[in-house]
Formats: sequence, C-alpha cells, structure tokens
Amino acid sequence: RNYQENYLPAFKKAAFLFVTHSEWGGWHHTEVHATDWWINRLEMYGFRYSDSLTKRARGKAVDERKKGIPFPVPVGKKNKYNGFHLSRTLMVFINPAVASLPQHAHLLAEGGCYDDSNVHCGDEKNVNSKIVNTPLPDDFRPIPFKEDKHIEWEEFIKENVLKAE
Repeated sequence: RNYQENYLPAFKKAAFLFVTHSEWGGWHHTEVHATDWWINRLEMYGFRYSDSLTKRARGKAVDERKKGIPFPVPVGKKNKYNGFHLSRTLMVFINPAVASLPQHAHLLAEGGCYDDSNVHCGDEKNVNSKIVNTPLPDDFRPIPFKEDKHIEWEEFIKENVLKAE
C-alpha cells in the first residue's frame, strides 16, 4: 500500500484500467488479496468496477488460449499464449473522471439505432429511419482491426522484450 501512491497518478490518467492480481503469492508478489479487496481499493480512488467489461475481456483471454495463438516471444518450451491469469483475475475499471471527457466520447462504440438490428445511426436500411436519425460521425465509430498493425505491434514486442532480457 505504501507504494500505490507511485502508480495511482498514472492510473488516474486512463479512461479504463485492465488490472490483474495475485491470488496465491509468489516471488515479488506483494499485496496478495482477493478480488473484492482490489475492487474496493480501486473504487476508493474513484474507479468504477465494470462486471460486464471484465467478463468480456476475460472471455477474450479464454478464446485466445483455446485457439493456441502463439505468444510473440519465446516462453520456455511452450510458445503458446496462455491467458490463464487474465481469464481468472483480470478486472476492468472505468475512470469516470477521464472517460467522461469529450475527447473520449467514442469509447464503448456500438450501434445505437434500431433497424431490425442494432446498427450505427445513418447505416439503417429503413429510409424513414435515416431521415429522422442523425448519422454517427466517423470519430465515434469503432476503430477497425488492422492485421498489419497487429503484426507490426507483435514485432515491436518481440524486439524490445528480447532486448530487455
């Protein structure tokens, strides 16, 4: 606890926190507590725990583990991504002080107009809906996934993690 003041200022600049914790201790593990302790602790600092985002993020870790996605850097004999720790202890928090700023209005982007499905306003098939609904500006749409950028990121990780070792 005496060192939380060192990293909390950085946390307070983020709109979302994705954090894990140890449940069983180990080398260099300090502040080993149950999930509820961490939720209460971070909520004391103004962060809001999101059960729905936590479940979604943990689900992604489970999916990647099941798919056997290779880890970007060699890890022992197994070179497979193993998101076990993420799937078990990852917690997602929203920082309302940052997430509510106008420059973050695009966060949690998803369709919001109903037209036989949940689509972005302006993308409806129904002509009458398009007339009354204001189209969603591009800045508010989700950032599309780009495979080349993903590969570029993984190459960056490989180079820099191996350099640090």
